[in-house]
Amino acid sequence: MLIKLASKKLEFKLGGTTLSVDINDAIELKKEIEDIKKIASIVEHDLSDIIPETVVVKSDLASIFSTDGRLLFFNDRIPNQRNEKVMLAIYGYGVKGATVRQIEATTGVTNVRNNVINSGNNKHYFRRLGKNRFVLSKDGEDEVRERILPKLR
Repeated sequence: MLIKLASKKLEFKLGGTTLSVDINDAIELKKEIEDIKKIASIVEHDLSDIIPETVVVKSDLASIFSTDGRLLFFNDRIPNQRNEKVMLAIYGYGVKGATVRQIEATTGVTNVRNNVINSGNNKHYFRRLGKNRFVLSKDGEDEVRERILPKLR
């Protein structure tokens, strides 16, 4: 989020959207900032499926993933098992996790919720983050770092 203060006008850049607020004093500024925080929360949590976010490959995963800015793609190193593909993909998307759509597009695994995420032995590796977004649990992150990544490097 980029914040720019012009004469009595505060502009916030959220992705490709600019939110402008006219201010007259410090009290009004505090109120407007609280409103902007609420709007940002709505945008981030409730509208995350329809507002595209920029996906970046972390430097330590550059040999495994590439990106077009919207999705991650496996390079040559791909885990054989579905659950490992899904876990690694979610790990690659980072702390904000990945939507079901992103996971399926990256891994090629269809019906990922039923086939992997909610499947018996795998449940403890995943946490739901919003309506259609998942992150790895502590166990899931450990599994990726300690077992899946070393096999691919």
